[in-house]
Amino acid sequence: MSPAQLTAIASSVSAAGNAATQASIFDVSNLTLTGGQTSTEIATLLNATLANEATIVATGMSQAQLAEVGNYGSAVDAIGGTITITSSLNDAQIQAIMGNAATSANVNIDPNGFNAAQFAAVYSAPLLLATTESTPGESNGEAIVLYDSVNNVAAETFVVVVKASGLQTAAVGVQARLNYDATQLEFVEVLPTDAFETVIYGTAGSSGGQSYVTFATGIDVFDDASTGILNGDVARIRFRVKAAFCNDTDLVALATSGFQNKFVASSTNPAPIPAVGTNLIDVSSLNNLAFASTWSAGQSLPADAGTTAGAFVANPVVTASNNCYSSVPVTFTITYPDSTTASTWPARFPVGVSTVVWRSEDLGGNIITLSRTVEVFNYQLMTMSPRFFIAANGYAAGNRTITVRLSEDGIASSEQAQVFAFNADGQATAVDVQVPVKASYSCVSVKDDARTLARAAFGISVVGTKYDVTFAAGGDGAMKFGDSNQDNLVDILDFGIYIANRFPANGTGSDYNNNGTVTNQDFALFATNFLQTGDTCAGGFLAGQMPRDRVSVRELRRRGFGDLIAADINGDGWVDVQDTQLAMQN
Repeated sequence: MSPAQLTAIASSVSAAGNAATQASIFDVSNLTLTGGQTSTEIATLLNATLANEATIVATGMSQAQLAEVGNYGSAVDAIGGTITITSSLNDAQIQAIMGNAATSANVNIDPNGFNAAQFAAVYSAPLLLATTESTPGESNGEAIVLYDSVNNVAAETFVVVVKASGLQTAAVGVQARLNYDATQLEFVEVLPTDAFETVIYGTAGSSGGQSYVTFATGIDVFDDASTGILNGDVARIRFRVKAAFCNDTDLVALATSGFQNKFVASSTNPAPIPAVGTNLIDVSSLNNLAFASTWSAGQSLPADAGTTAGAFVANPVVTASNNCYSSVPVTFTITYPDSTTASTWPARFPVGVSTVVWRSEDLGGNIITLSRTVEVFNYQLMTMSPRFFIAANGYAAGNRTITVRLSEDGIASSEQAQVFAFNADGQATAVDVQVPVKASYSCVSVKDDARTLARAAFGISVVGTKYDVTFAAGGDGAMKFGDSNQDNLVDILDFGIYIANRFPANGTGSDYNNNGTVTNQDFALFATNFLQTGDTCAGGFLAGQMPRDRVSVRELRRRGFGDLIAADINGDGWVDVQDTQLAMQN
């Protein structure tokens, strides 16, 4: 039957009633189960299977699937394939699996976390067990370098012990084969044990790319049929190592194909004693070295405010691991924009592009590197939220381009245009303005060039990694309307521009309230601020001039401002306060 057919049967059995009645209703026989069934389906089918009627192919099965095989061991006749046993299986499950393991099975046991009962369950079955007598790489919890590549000599050896366990008939001899990784290990010799004191032979060879040691050891029985052991060490095989190791996977394993591992009972009973070939997984080369906890990409950020040193970047604390150790040492080298290097994490990265290269090398000689860039932009951020001084008529919300000027120590240092979004109250949404890298700023001015006087903020603070600008409350910190000619004054020239823009009411320079037309509402905003001056911010907007309350028509013509002559409402040759009064009277 296919796995799909078995799944259908498992569903039918599960629907037939509770577990206590299923076995009496269903009698499954000649069942073969693989990893194609879920653990629940395996449990259901084995519960309904007659004794010794199930064959299990364990290759690829999870521990949950194997647990159900162990729970219903009485239904199992034999377990073949590759069986992997870990501490997630309890002692009863392990004993049932080991007791049903076929002699052709490849049984690998990871003893990490085993308790005494689990170990006892492993040894309860008739088995031939390969494990290590002394495992390299356990010095102070760290792997040790076992091969001196400079002098090209081995630095350490270790011994694989082959044990007999759980035999029903006393054995006086054993013949077995160990496969091993010749790129990592070199066979040295087969040693006797207290019980099997005679080494008959031990020979290294290879076949199909697999290196192996075939050996035989025995007891000098003197034709005494009562001599033999049920449990004990039967051989010790020494290897010279070529790399660093930890106790994880299988550089050495009992052969499961191409050779018959067997015990001999006595000279008078030479028939082989069946036993399962089992490998205790505790020898491995270091591999799979990889980084963890890294930046997924490089870092790009502005310079920190309040310093010219650059930007703080948190150390990501890059870690590495391999198949043996969760933490392998990692070093790094930083190459700064000026090509200097460092091996310690800086308080700040300088402006420009720095490259960080992390490197990890484990004791097996495996090397990995990781490169990331840190780009610190050549600017800082200054958070500000300017506002307009709005009269009772309000303001039409929208975007306005504001000129931002900065100064340090009384000297104007930069000027740039920045778009802000203003609401109907004339308040702008805060924006992070890019400013040149300075250790401090003493003043910042903002001005709508087409409409307002400049307003300044002093005592700029640093909040986090940005400069923070707070404009004074009320009218003192707001940009006031009326400056249409960008001279940071509201005077009689701006009145002339207003009159020129008023007819046919479509000029922009005097549309102070941003409603799209120039009307008497804009004149009210101009009149409110007439003869006022804007802040200069220590070298800012056109400092040193005074607002004018009159200008002659002749001067206007001479300066090329003939379009402003319309502002001479009373025709006396002067544009002056009297004309503004007449305009106010409509």
